Amino acid sequence: MLKLSFTRFPTLETDRLILREHTLEDAQTWFELRHNPDVMQYIDRDSPKDIAEVEDYINGLITGFEQGESMG
Repeated sequence: MLKLSFTRFPTLETDRLILREHTLEDAQTWFELRHNPDVMQYIDRDSPKDIAEVEDYINGLITGFEQGESMG
């Protein structure tokens, strides 16, 4: 299994884009995006049923990063 060795999630920035770690503060925006038909036409998953589902998913991403198992 691949083990990542970042002590902190890297922030990658270009002139038009910033990629940063997920936070629970993103949950509402993520929920809204995942209920937007224009966005969901490109995502082959069901929309989350509530904010709690999004928060659980984000917490899983954070935990995976902290344990060196995923990059988010």
